[in-house]
Amino acid sequence: LLIGIPTALISVAFGTLAAPGIVRGNIPPAGLIPAAMVAPMMMPHVILAIGLYPVMLELGLLRTHVAAIIGHSVIGIPLVFITVSAAVTGYNGALELAAMTMGANPWQTFWKVTFPMIRVGMLIGGILAFATSFDELMLSLFLTGAATRTLPRLIWEQLADYLTPTIAAVATLVFVFTLVLLAIVSLLQIRRGRAMAGQHG
Repeated sequence: LLIGIPTALISVAFGTLAAPGIVRGNIPPAGLIPAAMVAPMMMPHVILAIGLYPVMLELGLLRTHVAAIIGHSVIGIPLVFITVSAAVTGYNGALELAAMTMGANPWQTFWKVTFPMIRVGMLIGGILAFATSFDELMLSLFLTGAATRTLPRLIWEQLADYLTPTIAAVATLVFVFTLVLLAIVSLLQIRRGRAMAGQHG
């Protein structure tokens, strides 16, 4: 929780900042920047871990919670970017222009017009980022230490020595918890789909 919750918050913040700017900004070359945004999610996590290890070592953050949060955020931000980008493309950008035409400043436009349209996407992305952080092993093996072990790392270390009923029970609980998070995401997507259908109707 000490790593997963901050990871989700950071991912939501940066993913939400990036999505409207890239989707609405028409930044050339088309498609290259969105591909770069989702690249960390597509790369093998061991490659990311090897790349982040010397960086965290140089910054003096290795084996701290901050290192794990940064590492997990690298793979969490693309998830939020994808969900928020889908939400941004799902509504008419003319609504924002209409708000600014009526005298709203950029912050008021975002809070009153953009945010209500993308908040479900933000929530879904945050849940996915938390679930990814909660289950992440490879980055945790490289970036955490004895005092900052995550639950997946603890399970992995115990499996290397011996399997106990406790570890089996914990692994089952982690699996069930992940399924619950995915079920929540599915319900939110269904709700968003119905809301968008109602707006178009």
